[in-house]
Amino acid sequence: MGNLDANTDSRGSSLLLLPSQPRLTPEIILRIIDELGCQPRKPDNVSTLNNLASVSKRCHFGARKHIFSSINLSCSTTHRGAAEYKLYHLMTLFDTQPDIPSFIHTLRLCPLWKNKSYLQEVNRFIKTLVPLRRLEYLHVTCDECSNNNDHFYNDPSNQDICSTLPHLFRMPSIIELDLGSLYDPKFEILISLLTTHSHLTGLKLGDLIAGDSRNLATREYPTGSICTLTLGEDSVTDIVDLATNCGAQMFGSIKQLMFENSQAALIIENEIDIIHRLIHALTPKIPRFTWDPAPSDEFPESHISIDLHNDPSSKSLTLNFLPALAEDEEDEEDEEEEDDDDETRFNFIVFGLLENVATAVTIDELKIWFHDGCFESGFVDRIPALFWTQLDSTLSESPFLELQRLIFSIPGAETKSCESDGDATSGEEKLVRAISRDLPYVNKSKVEVSIRYS
Repeated sequence: MGNLDANTDSRGSSLLLLPSQPRLTPEIILRIIDELGCQPRKPDNVSTLNNLASVSKRCHFGARKHIFSSINLSCSTTHRGAAEYKLYHLMTLFDTQPDIPSFIHTLRLCPLWKNKSYLQEVNRFIKTLVPLRRLEYLHVTCDECSNNNDHFYNDPSNQDICSTLPHLFRMPSIIELDLGSLYDPKFEILISLLTTHSHLTGLKLGDLIAGDSRNLATREYPTGSICTLTLGEDSVTDIVDLATNCGAQMFGSIKQLMFENSQAALIIENEIDIIHRLIHALTPKIPRFTWDPAPSDEFPESHISIDLHNDPSSKSLTLNFLPALAEDEEDEEDEEEEDDDDETRFNFIVFGLLENVATAVTIDELKIWFHDGCFESGFVDRIPALFWTQLDSTLSESPFLELQRLIFSIPGAETKSCESDGDATSGEEKLVRAISRDLPYVNKSKVEVSIRYS
């Protein structure tokens, strides 16, 4: 039996040898890579992208674009070594593959370390990114070092990195900038961010270390591009002083002002006056103010955020109830045994805030909005009578003399009146009864009370 022909098998059947064809088109392959890259960054996803980058040249660029799109160089005491290694490895890649910096769109960075060699690499890293103008989301913070910012910036040996950082903050491509701590003794960086028209739409400022704004020259400032300004408790005073001493026109582009407080609720009560000053100083320029205190152990089930909608024709104040959902039944039973007094678990600090907001602006509509979780967790059933008593007492005071409408918004499919509660759940029934029974001043006044099902 002679040699088999190249086009026959062992049985002599004819075979047609065709060149291998890709099963997926390049467009589909890149679409798959993009879909994977848009998912939350998990170790498995990054590992898959790394594997795809080594499959073919076609996949290499698309996969690397997502692998290096988000870089986290933030630090903590336990992960500082890992962050240092990551930076050194990244700079080595920059030297060998100079296109990688152009892929970075999101960066979390802590630049304030005492390690001089690390600071040199951070400085080189920033100087590489700034000219490219590709960065869109920047988070710069260091909880461990924030209390010593002034020492860091006043150290002559850190002059190079200190002069580089403002260029990073002012990069015109940035859309959202989160500065956990900003050392800005002359307000130069902050004023530049507030008054420069760029892509920047959101600025978050947790801690501002600044000088006396009364030393600044008063002048007309241009309008910037920031729409949302978020302030922490350690930046509010300087912002209020800046707006008071230099004019609120530099805040003219801002549509929403948010105040976040990470301290315990009992400490917040001592800071209500500064919230009053903040609203009074900036309300004429900003149409919406949101105050969102962090949930605390004192009041775990009554997390309240407040929205002031400062429309020209109406001043509508909204209290948003966002309680934590109930844990499993065993945990609930344990909590009930430990603390049977619901009043000690409820957040009454909000009434002090209500009074101060009402003295800063005229409020004609108060809306109390209950999140779906208020009913799912049984929160509405546990609202103590003292809450309604204090609400009624607060609304009877002079700051609320212009109040015209009191609206309770609860989850539901249709709008019903206070009397038509036949289809309501037990939580809704209790809510309606409390409104009718425990708000005597409101019910006797000219205030229009209604329940809206959203």
